[in-house]
Amino acid sequence: MPLLRNIAAAFAIGSLCLAIGTAPHALAQNNSFSEGLLYRPDKVYRGWRQEVGALGHYSGMKCPDRVGLMERAAVLPVIEGVGIGCAYTSRQDFEAIFRQHEHGSAGTVLKTFQSTFERAGFAALIDQRFPSAALFRTDKGQTKQTHEYLWTFEGTNQDYSLWVAVSGNQKEAQLQSILAAFYEEAQKQDTP
Repeated sequence: MPLLRNIAAAFAIGSLCLAIGTAPHALAQNNSFSEGLLYRPDKVYRGWRQEVGALGHYSGMKCPDRVGLMERAAVLPVIEGVGIGCAYTSRQDFEAIFRQHEHGSAGTVLKTFQSTFERAGFAALIDQRFPSAALFRTDKGQTKQTHEYLWTFEGTNQDYSLWVAVSGNQKEAQLQSILAAFYEEAQKQDTP
């Protein structure tokens, strides 16, 4: 039955477009929420499936088209010991990777991130606003500062991590908003 409704809706939109003399993509361009639908990943990796407003993986991970200020740019393959995830971008110089990990591995993920960046020679920073995050300055003296954060969320069924790179000046309000949006998404996904 849902398939018939989808076909009927597509037919109705197409008929409306013909009647008013405009192309369907022109209607989509006027709807800010449909913009994310125009920029879906070209390649969907094995194990991912289209869902309404998201891509879902057989493991239970969901990557919404939008999370807060961020739009999904790509799905990431399963990497042993790292997990599965999705890459997100925004127009405000933020990049993010949201990953799902095995339950109980959040602490290991955070320690691995910290030690890898320290061995690479990046300076660890202390940020009192984010006591449970790893923070590094990774621009190596370039004029445009880049900071990379990693937060981990321990769930009851799965653990999650969020890596965020911020270029330019710190945008604290936007960073807080992004963290809150992904934390909320992790809580939704961890609920059975």
